[in-house]
Amino acid sequence: MPALARPRQLKHYNRRQRKKYHLGEFRQLIFSIHAEAAQPLTIDQEDALIDAFIIECIEPSGMSFGGGFAHGSIFGHDQRSLDETHRTIVAKWLNVRTEFARVHVGKLTDGWYASK
Repeated sequence: MPALARPRQLKHYNRRQRKKYHLGEFRQLIFSIHAEAAQPLTIDQEDALIDAFIIECIEPSGMSFGGGFAHGSIFGHDQRSLDETHRTIVAKWLNVRTEFARVHVGKLTDGWYASK
């Protein structure tokens, strides 16, 4: 039922329902990343790179990271929604690193409901 809710239909949901179904002001935007290594990395090198990414980029900006550089997702701490500034921070950090040959930062999408 909530996945079909259009913006004009949100008025049919009260605040508690919008929060429960992550609609309206409670929608949570996330984005994906894909980064290809310039050279093959050992497991220790990849772990160190992921640690640096989390410590230097993700945690200071109030974000969380799931997955890996091949297919990862970025989402907000405490069910917060992300915005374009978060995408810019991540893209800048990834593009500056020489370990990556190609970097793709996905568009913001609804973290609870698939986009059509």
